[in-house]
Amino acid sequence: MNNKKGFTLIEILTVVLIIGILSGVALPQYRRVMQKAYAAQAVTMMRVIYDSSERLAVEFGYKNYPAFAAENASAAKFSRMDMFNAETMPANCAYADSETSVSCPTHDTLKAYKYKADVTSGTTHYVAAKKIGDPYKDTVLLFNRDNSQIYCQGTQVACDVFGLTKVSTSISF
Repeated sequence: MNNKKGFTLIEILTVVLIIGILSGVALPQYRRVMQKAYAAQAVTMMRVIYDSSERLAVEFGYKNYPAFAAENASAAKFSRMDMFNAETMPANCAYADSETSVSCPTHDTLKAYKYKADVTSGTTHYVAAKKIGDPYKDTVLLFNRDNSQIYCQGTQVACDVFGLTKVSTSISF
């Protein structure tokens, strides 16, 4: 009576092959989903920046933040906004560029963005978030202050990953 216990080499290799194929398909999709989730966090942050900057402009008697910033560059700083003062600054974020932007680098480069409250292209004003970590470094997400639409400036691949419409406007950041 030959009582076999265990698996044959062919069975083990078959299982390893199947796991390898599933990993090869699932891992890139997982990374793409994570990039889209981090972009959604950046969009949420841009909406907070928009609301906070508009409240700051109203506090000084202006109709909107771009008009306020144009006339009061010294007061149009993140440190003056209610959601970005020293007590309420989001974790891992810090003022940059003389407090005209907020940089949020993290140990996880997928989440790293730099934010500006007002950038312009022609007569259109945006809140912008620039990806400062790999992959898709230097891709810019744009929140249109007039119609609240979200756009992407960067490679078509990056914009597709983020699920956003690519714009051809040139924003210097």
